[in-house]
Amino acid sequence: MKAWDLELSPTARRDHPDALGWCFGLPPGIAPGQWPLDPNTGYPMQHGFTLRLPEGYAAPGSDVHAIAFFGTPADQNDGGPVITPGVRDVILSPEATAPADADLRVLWEQARGAHPRLHRMWDILDLAWAVVPLTEDEFDGPPCPVPETHDLAILRGVPRPGWLDGGSALATWRFHGDWALTRPEAGRRVTRTILATARANDPNAGKKPVASWDVNSGGYVDAFDPDTFEILDWAKGFGPNHLGGTMMPSQGIPPGVGPAYIEFGEDFGGWNFGGGNAQLDLRSYAFDWAQ
Repeated sequence: MKAWDLELSPTARRDHPDALGWCFGLPPGIAPGQWPLDPNTGYPMQHGFTLRLPEGYAAPGSDVHAIAFFGTPADQNDGGPVITPGVRDVILSPEATAPADADLRVLWEQARGAHPRLHRMWDILDLAWAVVPLTEDEFDGPPCPVPETHDLAILRGVPRPGWLDGGSALATWRFHGDWALTRPEAGRRVTRTILATARANDPNAGKKPVASWDVNSGGYVDAFDPDTFEILDWAKGFGPNHLGGTMMPSQGIPPGVGPAYIEFGEDFGGWNFGGGNAQLDLRSYAFDWAQ
């Protein structure tokens, strides 16, 4: 099991030999009716990235080949969720009988048609996140159009997320500026290819991240000097977006994250982590972020 640094390329094609997927754009292989909705707003969740899992990162015996990650867009996270009254229960717990309200009925139908592998997560601010695990056929499938639920009148009481009109790449640039990515074209299909480079000298590849003060039976090596708290020389070249290996959390190592995980920053899909980063376990889908 290797650790991999991940880089967003504005020019590389998806058939590049080092490509593992893409950020922004659209998820592949699912139907519009399977696009997860944000239970807080009712809008379709922003697709952040689709990632093919390298060897050792999927659960043994699983037919999961990749994941599509969705979340709360940066412009709808101002320290807490934006709320559309009445939509949460319809999306999270659709009853057997359709709601009387026509708009809620559309959201109810979308929720009942959710992808069978959809996994939802929540953070400490009650913001919504989701993963759709993908088979190989789904990963190789066509881009999924955004469901038309985003034009419902009931949703107009909260700000419309910018990615729906300009695409998530442009929305990310508008929120974060040039530090995140160079200005992209407008469009929902605009992407950045994810290129992977194997880390040649990461002593923690294949190991569960463990805080230095915890009991460590797996041999995980802390990247920081215990006296000065400065990063050690062997870890200085590691990229901020990566698969497995040495974790560099903005705060502590989140619970439930094993050796098969991805760590990523705000640029990797277009999020507002308060300047911090996130960690997602690629088997259990335990998720957390901190600033």
